Amino acid sequence: MRWVSITLLGVVLSCGAPASKTTEAPRPEGDDVDVKTAARDAKAVLDEVSTAVRGGHTDALLPTVVENLVVLGPGAKHHFASRADAVVAVSAFLDDHHDSLEFNSGKPVIGVAPGGHSAWLVENLTVGNDAFIVTTLTSEKNEIARLAAVFMSPSVPLKKIRKLTKNDKLTMPAASLPATFKDGPAAGAIAAFNQGIKDPALWEADLLAQSDAGKALVIGPSIEQFASGAKAITKYWKKRTDNGVALKLLDKPRGGTTEDGQLAWVTAAAEQSEENDDPIRLRVFAIYVHTDEGAWQLAALHQAVSIVGL
Repeated sequence: MRWVSITLLGVVLSCGAPASKTTEAPRPEGDDVDVKTAARDAKAVLDEVSTAVRGGHTDALLPTVVENLVVLGPGAKHHFASRADAVVAVSAFLDDHHDSLEFNSGKPVIGVAPGGHSAWLVENLTVGNDAFIVTTLTSEKNEIARLAAVFMSPSVPLKKIRKLTKNDKLTMPAASLPATFKDGPAAGAIAAFNQGIKDPALWEADLLAQSDAGKALVIGPSIEQFASGAKAITKYWKKRTDNGVALKLLDKPRGGTTEDGQLAWVTAAAEQSEENDDPIRLRVFAIYVHTDEGAWQLAALHQAVSIVGL
């Protein structure tokens, strides 16, 4: 159960104190939410989850996450595909290890979808001596924001990844999620994801466009590979292109959307090839924003290795 403690508890305990109660009038259903308020609401979701877990009240987690919560972590079989599975895992761990681990996190990067009813957050997290990067999506319905998806990767140097590759310590990420319907709400985002796999220049263009509009970032499999903002993303992508980096899918992409239909997540196992280096097997987790023109545009690209033994 070690990974359960790191992944799900890491996410929920990485936040600070619970959000303070407000006396604002309820927002009418369907009204847009300003970016600042939406970012605060998204962060408050994680604070509520943190409060429930810190107090050992796992039943209180149920209203803070969506029913089809998706959690993916750093090992090949580390996944949950429902809130029931996630809560059961947390409950089992808390019975034995409630006070045994220390968690610390940095300030999150927060991107807000058009309309302000969904958001994505990325933050660095340390659990004891282990470092991770966590990407989460929140989704609002009936004025209640809830956790919708979690992706967590080990934050390790490129030198270590190359060593792990040579020693066969990187494992194949499992295709563990239910298949996505071809005509489902995430179909457009999955199609855009497949196009980006074939032509990475499309991903670069999307990320730069999202950078101009608000937030965008790229997270590579190693700790050195992180870029946020147009200038950093351009530099990152030039190096990627110069090194001949390419991705080949190893399974069919899976995906889902937030309840407002403005954000989508897409994930798949892939093999990354690069000139003068050994191939690396990855799990790719991409966040797409539904634009005013009706297209799906990449806003965040999180790539992670799966390590044997985690």
